[in-house]
Amino acid sequence: MREKGAPMRVLAAAKLNLTLDILGRRDDGYHLLDMVMQSVSIYDTLDLSPLPGGEIRI
Repeated sequence: MREKGAPMRVLAAAKLNLTLDILGRRDDGYHLLDMVMQSVSIYDTLDLSPLPGGEIRI
């Protein structure tokens, strides 16, 4: 278990979009998509650290 306020490292899995068609827009603003994806065995490493006062910075 991680200590509260401690930095953490997470892995964000990658994927390849082989096809991606935008079919329209939904009532909630999101797009309707038709796609073919392939997962791959690579990823990005994200290092996250808390900031004073709960600030979020990317």
